[in-house]
Amino acid sequence: MTKVTKVTKNTNKSTEKDVAHALFYPGDAEALSRNTCLVKWTPQWMTIMREIISYAEAASNDFQSIPTASLKSILEIHLDGLLLVRAYSGLKTNDLKYFKPSSKIEPFIIAIDQSDIAETISSYIDTWVDDYLVPFMEKREMPDSLRDNLFSALDSKLVFSVESQSFELLPWGASNNGTAAPLFSPHGYSITANDIARLLEGVSIFPELPPVMRVIGSDLGNDTAELITPIIDQFQEKGLFSLYCKISIETLPTVSYPIINFNFGRRRWVSALKEKFSHNQNASAFLFDEGKGRVYTFNIAKRRQDNGERKWLPDDSFSALRDRFDLPEIIDESEIYTLNINGIRSSVSHSHSSDGGGYSGKNLLGSGVTERDRSDAFNLIFDNLAPYGFHRMDSFHKIDNEIQFLKRKKINYLDLVTLCMHINEDQTASEDLSNETINSDIQPNERETIQLLGQEWFEMTALLAENLSDPDKLKNIKQKADKVGNMQNINRDIIRDHFPTNNAPRILLICQDQSQQGIIKYIVDQLFGDSIQVISTLLPANTHGPKKSLPGSELTTAKRLQLRKDIWDAAINNAISNQQVDMCIIQADQFYEGQGRDDTINKPAAKIAFAQSGIPTQYLNPIDRRITKRDKQLKDYLNRIRSAFFDLVFGHHGIVPAISESVTKYFPKEESKPHFIYGITNIRVNTRSGPTPAEIAVATRIDVNTGQPSIRFCHQERILVTSDWLNYRDAIQYLTTRFNRKVTLGTNKSRLPRHEVYLLFCKNIFKEANQNKGVIYLESAPKSALTPWMSDTQVGEDSSLFSDFPALRVIRVRRQAPQLLIEKHKDNYFTPTTCRRLYSVDMGEVPTYWSLGQPLSQKKRGISTYRSIELPGKGEDETKLHDPILGSTPTPNAVEFVVLSAPEDEPVDKLIQFTTSLRVGILQANYSNFVSLPAPLFITRKLKEYFEL
Repeated sequence: MTKVTKVTKNTNKSTEKDVAHALFYPGDAEALSRNTCLVKWTPQWMTIMREIISYAEAASNDFQSIPTASLKSILEIHLDGLLLVRAYSGLKTNDLKYFKPSSKIEPFIIAIDQSDIAETISSYIDTWVDDYLVPFMEKREMPDSLRDNLFSALDSKLVFSVESQSFELLPWGASNNGTAAPLFSPHGYSITANDIARLLEGVSIFPELPPVMRVIGSDLGNDTAELITPIIDQFQEKGLFSLYCKISIETLPTVSYPIINFNFGRRRWVSALKEKFSHNQNASAFLFDEGKGRVYTFNIAKRRQDNGERKWLPDDSFSALRDRFDLPEIIDESEIYTLNINGIRSSVSHSHSSDGGGYSGKNLLGSGVTERDRSDAFNLIFDNLAPYGFHRMDSFHKIDNEIQFLKRKKINYLDLVTLCMHINEDQTASEDLSNETINSDIQPNERETIQLLGQEWFEMTALLAENLSDPDKLKNIKQKADKVGNMQNINRDIIRDHFPTNNAPRILLICQDQSQQGIIKYIVDQLFGDSIQVISTLLPANTHGPKKSLPGSELTTAKRLQLRKDIWDAAINNAISNQQVDMCIIQADQFYEGQGRDDTINKPAAKIAFAQSGIPTQYLNPIDRRITKRDKQLKDYLNRIRSAFFDLVFGHHGIVPAISESVTKYFPKEESKPHFIYGITNIRVNTRSGPTPAEIAVATRIDVNTGQPSIRFCHQERILVTSDWLNYRDAIQYLTTRFNRKVTLGTNKSRLPRHEVYLLFCKNIFKEANQNKGVIYLESAPKSALTPWMSDTQVGEDSSLFSDFPALRVIRVRRQAPQLLIEKHKDNYFTPTTCRRLYSVDMGEVPTYWSLGQPLSQKKRGISTYRSIELPGKGEDETKLHDPILGSTPTPNAVEFVVLSAPEDEPVDKLIQFTTSLRVGILQANYSNFVSLPAPLFITRKLKEYFEL
């Protein structure tokens, strides 16, 4: 609802400004200092913990950690002036296993200096040992001598040491290459974000909402912090929510001060948890202490009870919270999200997944925060931090030249009506939509009757008739039908470019019953025309269904997976024995009414079996009967069909269309034109073969003339293994043949450490790329131990790294740029917005850029997520009061590009424009026109899916 009023406008000049939601603390500002206590475990205590770890591993194959979460919670809840408790309370299993008395021990607590801190911490550790650690040891029947050593250390005060230290949080000093680093102590980096959050807690940064509270116990990381509003119930019929601000401390290469980023979002709270068959087995929960203005985090998980049933229960962190606030024992999962006692309130954070994230009480609010809310919050944050010496980060400018789009234009949502049929020019709104009105050539492979298409077809044609009753809608439908034809032609060209065979690629469609196949075949024809052939069959018996309904229900996970895979192997051999099969799509239920969910190993078994035969495979869920409105059911289903086939045909083959056109535009001179474009990254996943993650180095190579991708792997088995260049399907097959073996790059303590393995692999790719004037994109995770040589503090330090490769162009890609938007003012109205932009950062000696993608959808400029906003109306003297937007407001995140190496005469801005163009037009399952990474890195995402099977 909008309220229209007459106003007298003040016609001011329009202004527009690019804004980064980031601040900095200049090097010449007055020092922001803190007197702190650094608390470290003693070598004696670490040795005892190492012995406990050793016994625990011997007692259980799935042991992961001693109960450190409870200790962390006790300290966070009780210890005043706390700035940091390290992850695992400084007792991480892997660190303990390799601990030696001579090992360096980092502080596990940093707090504001206080005289009685040693005595206070000692009492909390005593509580933790008595209530958590000793029961943990007794359960595993550890020897009495070990427990005696434990208590002897406690009695002798040999558990931890305390060191007082005063150091400057800000400004920072600089490393050898000029990049910001904490001046006196590396620990300043760890607590700066939390200290800034302390300056803002209790402040109203979101207009018209209560003051924000600091989140304690969040696993964001040591250099990040979070502020959050209390739970807001103004849209209670839609759901509860809170707005949050995440603060992170980042650096830029060769820039002498850190950048403080502020990212805003909306947490939605659930009203119920699913008792059975939820996809998610874990969720994040928050406990609000509104009196003290603190929020504590804990986790809940579905745990198997003695009677075999699973039940949502909180982790050990909640036990410490329960004791601190005198809360009742949680005996029913509903108490987790309805707890509200004396100002203490808890709730569970909502997340997305295929079955609603395990939440039966759906939150109908969308995710995200509008540009108006983000701008207002950031401006209030700056107003509060400016007196302390903080400045806006505004040293960047827009690069004006337009980004060259690839051949593939934006894919619109495939409208239900558009997909139903082509509209003939002589059709009228009164015509009956019977079988005769369906174009006879829409089924080029085989003519099928409406009965075979199934009940969904009848209901779609009924909905089509409703739309045709409106002449305006009829006109719109005809325009959309033309778009489908254009899209079909584009798809046909891309497929013929990337599948250069005489026969059209063939997709094996597998469904649970024959009635499901017709509608899928029809939509595939609308998407691809005759460039794709679909052959169909039925789902083999005993491959899908709840665990208890299938053979081998009593077997282990690994043996059940092998059992299902054996069935699929036989079915695949039969399917490909006398016909060509290039890829496969399987439609199977995820839930079975009254029986439970599909066994979790069913889909991996099928995908492994097909991939080992060189056949990429995609799953599709049937029509979702949980959606109450039938037209929304069908729209959802049709778009999921479209997504599944786009993902299968394009994503599972690493296709990047029209790459040669983009190369020609940005490299018009033949002598500078690259022959290949490369991407290098690592894939690290948790697998079924053990608790230690599997890891593999991956390089991609895209031929600029054909667009064909190749893949090369590097990993350690008994020896160091580097594969040949493989086509994408062979690469999938390579990964899945190793699904039950441990693939790794090694460890940091191996004879050849993992970071050295990775660097050797990179140098091999550098050497090849230099010979063909290649462009290489290196993905860098923030503060990654795998790539220290391209960290901010090391950029440019090793001149020999690229000196042997003068023709090489190397660009580091990192997803940690600040939130960016455009602040617009016109006629006293503030209407910030987001659109695609490319920015050059005007700081440092290394060329650095921020690439901002196009939003998935554009909402009315200037509206709010939670409050009514007055904006200009259509008339000259009108305004409208716009209600809050309750749906999703997706926000594109900017990507950082840093040029590590380029020929001396290289026009670097042009190189980065080319790089940004590689984020555009990638064919994918969702509807965004921009992807998160340049194409050579983005196409590795499907490899990761197969690697973690």
